[in-house]
Order: sequence, then C-alpha cells, then structure tokens
Amino acid sequence: MPRKVRETIAQTWQSEANLSIFLALLVLLIFVIPSLGLERDNERLYGNLMTSVLLVCGAAIAWRRRAVFVLALSVTVVTLAARWADFLRNMPLGVWPHLLSIAAILVLLYILLSQVFAPGPVTHLRLQGAIAAYLLFGIAWGHAYAIVGSTIPGSFTIPERQLQLPSEWFYFSFVTLTTVGFGDIVPLHRVARALTVGEVLTGQLYLAVLIGRLVGMQISSGPSTTDPSSN
Repeated sequence: MPRKVRETIAQTWQSEANLSIFLALLVLLIFVIPSLGLERDNERLYGNLMTSVLLVCGAAIAWRRRAVFVLALSVTVVTLAARWADFLRNMPLGVWPHLLSIAAILVLLYILLSQVFAPGPVTHLRLQGAIAAYLLFGIAWGHAYAIVGSTIPGSFTIPERQLQLPSEWFYFSFVTLTTVGFGDIVPLHRVARALTVGEVLTGQLYLAVLIGRLVGMQISSGPSTTDPSSN
C-alpha cells in the first residue's frame, strides 16, 4: 500500500471520522448482513467474526490515548481468545465468553462516550458516535440475556420453543432498548424481568442524558451573545 494512502487512512481514523466509520460498521454487521441472511448457516461463527471486527476497530479508536488503548486491546485479546476457544469446542467456557464480551463492550462505550463528550463543538460525527454507543448498549444487553437464558432454562419464552439463537437475544435486546415491546418474546423468570426493566431504563435515561449533555455542550461552545458594552 502506498505511503500516502496509509497516512490518509491513519489521519482519518485518528480524527472524529472514526466515529462515523465505526457506526457504519455496526449498522452493516447488526442490520444489513442479518437481513440478507448471510449468517444463517452458522450464526455462532458469524457472531464471533462480528465481535472480532467490532472489538478490534473499537479499540483502535483509542490509539492516541495509549493507556486506554492498551486496556482496550488487552480486554479485546482475552475476550476473542475465550470466544474462539469456546467456538472451536476445545475449551468450553460456559458463560465466560458472554461476560468477557460485556466487559469489552463497556470499555468501548467508555472510549466512544469520552470522545463524544470531549470539549469542543458538537459535530455530526459526535452524534454518530453517540448512536454507535446506543447500539453497543443493545449488544451488551443481548449478551446478558444469553447468560440468563443459558443458566436458567425457561427464563424466556417464544411461541412453541425456547430462545437459542444469538440473533434472537439481540432482537429481543433492541426491541426492549427502544421500548417497542412486540411481546413475541416474554421474560418469565424474575432475573430475566429485572434485566428487561434495567435495559428499558438504560435506553430511556441514555437518550435523556445524551440530549441534555449535547445541548449544554453546544450552548457552551457557541459564541457569547452578551454585549460587553451593555454592562
């Protein structure tokens, strides 16, 4: 790859444009590919590939903040090692791949939100980063539901069978996060219900705090409207 191209890619990724790129990647992996049915033959393989791409790209956003980057990269390596080891069935790890995935997503949320709420004007790129964080919340809660579903049989119900596929956990998570609540998947166990309520509150509070914070940042970063001569 020519040096000029490499420098252009590096400068783009190290700017706020990385938030837009990360959001586009999330939309592609969460909505576009599943809608085309490309993961239908092996959802677990697709899930691991999706998680690998997301975690690596998310950790790369913190490249300029070396301490955060090292933390994100370390959590990413451990998480991906656990997920792929469990997938290959050489080392069954139970719920640990889901727990580590949640931990890695929390690190990515910190990276994204710290950049979204950094001092400076509110740009469309920061708004896209905030949307990406919102989608990450849905993925994290999906892993939490998978943990409950695998450890407490019958904690969720779906007509004629129990939830098993990863896509079903994420579908329920995003339906809950947005408070749509179609009712086709119902939490029965008290732990499942508590998680469901927690995600509903998370989705609503995040949007309320996000809007308030961004409006405050935009007002504080705008030009002063006070006329000094009037004092």
